[in-house]
Amino acid sequence: MIYLVPCQGEPGPDPKICGHFGGCDWFAIIETDDAGVPQTLTPVPNTIHAPSPNGGHGHNMSVFEEHNVQAVVAVNMGMPMYRGMEAAGLTVYRNTKTASAVQAVAMAAAGELPLFAAEETHQHGPNGSCH
Repeated sequence: MIYLVPCQGEPGPDPKICGHFGGCDWFAIIETDDAGVPQTLTPVPNTIHAPSPNGGHGHNMSVFEEHNVQAVVAVNMGMPMYRGMEAAGLTVYRNTKTASAVQAVAMAAAGELPLFAAEETHQHGPNGSCH
């Protein structure tokens, strides 16, 4: 399975998860084997937040298609991003247990992380600002 995880800091073999999905420094594309063990990690630039003509930001969903993403592991995100993932048929896991992107993917694959729920998203202000 191919997972996308928002990360912060410099890319490396076991990056730290970013708490705000769209505000991350970059994404880790992590592919697991059939047993759910993470095998490869590819760093990808964050191109999710595109400027919106109404102020704030829009959502560029192409990263999911370009990398054949099937699931996402995140700490938090806004409702529009969550709905976009839901519409794209992605499985979205909520991680509140580890700061390690690789460990979070292994936990999701093992069924140790809950699915994200719409009521767990954060709200965006009138200009697209968070919180």
